[in-house]
Amino acid sequence: MEMKSNNDECVVLDACTEALEFIKKTYGEKDFNLSNVTTATMDWASWLLWKKDKHLLVQINAGFAGHVLHLYEKAYPDDKRVRDCIDVTLKWSQNEATDAELDKARAAASDAASAAARDAAVASDDAWDAGWAASAAARAARDAAAARDAEAAASDAEWDAVRAAAAAARAAASAAAAAAWAASPAASDDAGDAAEIAEAAWQLQYCFKQVVGAA
Repeated sequence: MEMKSNNDECVVLDACTEALEFIKKTYGEKDFNLSNVTTATMDWASWLLWKKDKHLLVQINAGFAGHVLHLYEKAYPDDKRVRDCIDVTLKWSQNEATDAELDKARAAASDAASAAARDAAVASDDAWDAGWAASAAARAARDAAAARDAEAAASDAEWDAVRAAAAAARAAASAAAAAAWAASPAASDDAGDAAEIAEAAWQLQYCFKQVVGAA
């Protein structure tokens, strides 16, 4: 059965005033499926998923990173750090990788993102795309680490962790936009904006399918 929530639960979870007003207006006192929320906004979906199922949120963010992985591997075909980070993050979410393996993979992906950013500063459009793609993977792993730490102890930095989760989505969308800008310099702004919007739309649909599939 699909995960559900309702106004009373969101009050207990300390949802923001804007979210509670939306829930009250849209659903009243009735239960709603979490998949419904994923079609609205990634930030709100990330927050509620963080509250309900941290490991599922980690898997979704790793999926976002995986969707733009080809941009990194186009620029750095022999560098497996980003792919390995995504794989380890997914394994960690399924209790198949250790905390130490997660931290190591996250650090390696962060290094890859930094190296690509340095290359992009010199010349390469591919490196710019790659930097955003690597950043998406690193942030997905950081989200996993935040989930681990929150499970170990109550965290005052909860919203920081949720923002880190949403950052993985934004980094992936930025990677798609950067690739479009590089591919279409004559109409770069329109092409980049369209690619970013398309990637964000894909993310919402992907999140929806993952939430429904987890039921």
